[in-house]
Formats: sequence, structure tokens, C-alpha cells
Amino acid sequence: MNMVRGNNSDSGFVTVGRFPNVADLIFVEAELREREIEYQIFDRNTVEVAPQYAAAIGGARLQVRRRDANNALAIIADLGIVIEREHEGSVLLEWFDRKSSVFPIIGSLALGKRFVIMAAVIVASIVVPSYCWTRPTDEDLLIEKDWCVATAKLDGKDLPLETTGFRLMLSGCPESVRFGSNGSVSLPGIRSREVTASWHIRRGQIMIDHADTLAFVYEGNYDYSLDGSHLRLWRDNLLIVADEWSFSTGL
Repeated sequence: MNMVRGNNSDSGFVTVGRFPNVADLIFVEAELREREIEYQIFDRNTVEVAPQYAAAIGGARLQVRRRDANNALAIIADLGIVIEREHEGSVLLEWFDRKSSVFPIIGSLALGKRFVIMAAVIVASIVVPSYCWTRPTDEDLLIEKDWCVATAKLDGKDLPLETTGFRLMLSGCPESVRFGSNGSVSLPGIRSREVTASWHIRRGQIMIDHADTLAFVYEGNYDYSLDGSHLRLWRDNLLIVADEWSFSTGL
């Protein structure tokens, strides 16, 4: 903000016009000083440094004391300078000026800076929630995939996983864990048929229960980490490490 003070200060400032071309202000300022008319200018630096915002904010804003408004307008007219008169300006811009001026700290900034800051806040308030709403949950990342078991240890010893009976054999994925969207989970057998159990996520843990066989091995509350295509499950004495199987990589 640029400002020159005169002798009187018994009335408030009003905006008399906006200058998209700040070069015109040089002549206006000279005349205002000559006639000792008190004035202040907002958003000059914004228009000079970031002219792309000039149209959005209407240009640099010239204010004078209310009693001097007509004289200031006459000076501008005599100089042949065409400006955007305040009462002819954007209704939306004036609404924004009034509303944003009441915010602490931000309200004391020039209109151009307020415009940029508030625009950034609005964009962030839309983008961040949208990202959170569309971001897949852990359940989404787990279900309907074949997690090929790379490591399975019970009490520090390798589990002899070997599922028997009829099952789909996937090349490179002999034993897998599969989480269903219906709350069921399939687990490898130990020289036995495939194990079917129930699962859900609660309080940051994967809970597996109601196993039809091998309940003493698989049932319990698991801490887990899910990093891209890698899954790690662990509880007490059991550790399972698996990778998402894909037809393009084989594992």
C-alpha cells in the first residue's frame, strides 16, 4: 500500500477507482500531492509483479477521503485517464472485498494478496477432501486379490504350507491368501485342504476368526502393513509375508 497523508483526517477513505495500468497512477499521484489531497493505493505491487491478477482484482485501488472523492475524480478526468469507477466495478469483487476484510491478519492485506490466499484455500478445501474420499481403503486394497505367500513362520519356524484337494493352481503362486468382499478369507492348508475363515478390520488390526480348520494356527488379531503390492501380517507367534500376484509378472 502506498499512502500520503494530508492535514485533515476527519472522514474515512473511499475507493474512487481502480487502475489496471499502474503507470497512470504516477500522474494522478503528482496532482493529488500538488493539491494536498490525502490518498492511499492498494494492490499496486500485485498488479506490477503479477499482472495476470490485474483483471481478477480490477487493478490497483486508489482511495481518498470521502470529502475529496469528487475532486479526485475530476483530476483523473482532466488527465484523460480512463479508470474503472468503484460503483461500476464487479459486484462479486466488492462482495469479496467486504467479506475477506474481516478475517484476522488476512483482512489487513491488500486485495490482490487476499484474493490469491483465499483462492488457494478454496482449492485446497476441494482437492484434499476429494482425495480422501476417492483414496482406496485398506479393505479395497486387500480384497479379491491373490496374495502369494512368500514367508509363513510359526514360533520362528517355517510352516509346511501345502494345500491339498481341488484348487486353482497359479504359476508362481503355489500358496495364497485371498480376502473376499463378503467377509470371508481363504488361507493355505498345512498338508490339508484350503482353510476358510472370516475377516474384518477393526481398530487398525485384521481380525481372523471362525476358521473351519487350523483355528489354532490362523485365528487371532493381526497387526499388518500394506505397502503397494506387499502385505505383512503378524501376531504373537505367527508371521505371514505375501506379495500381490499378477498375471503380468507371475508374482
